[in-house]
Amino acid sequence: MPIMEDVYLSLNNLFHQWGENVYKEVKIKERYLENMIQYQHFQLKSQQDFFRTRSQHKFNWLKYSRALLKKKEQIYKSGDTSKFGIPQSKINEIGRQRLLKEPDLAYSLMMTGETHKMIDLREKYAFFNS
Repeated sequence: MPIMEDVYLSLNNLFHQWGENVYKEVKIKERYLENMIQYQHFQLKSQQDFFRTRSQHKFNWLKYSRALLKKKEQIYKSGDTSKFGIPQSKINEIGRQRLLKEPDLAYSLMMTGETHKMIDLREKYAFFNS
């Protein structure tokens, strides 16, 4: 039965080599899998930071925008064009009565400094949103 002995010896060597290859594969995965998981963790953390920053800019813009609109509505309801923050020359050019009849026109012209700040907040949010 020398042939069977050769077969058993070949099978023994085959399984031994297969076991060594599986062991080497496990060691490689242990070594590099940790690095891959750490990379994905850091990548996910940076994305979470980005979305948190974007949400904060959106919140700031919407909060300021609502407060500004409410303030403009209160000033508009008072009917006193001197509180609109529009230069008198511009009020004379457009007409006081027209400003009081067209709220959209008045809102677009009044409180220019605050409106520019609101536009700046909107543009910061748009930067993170694009």
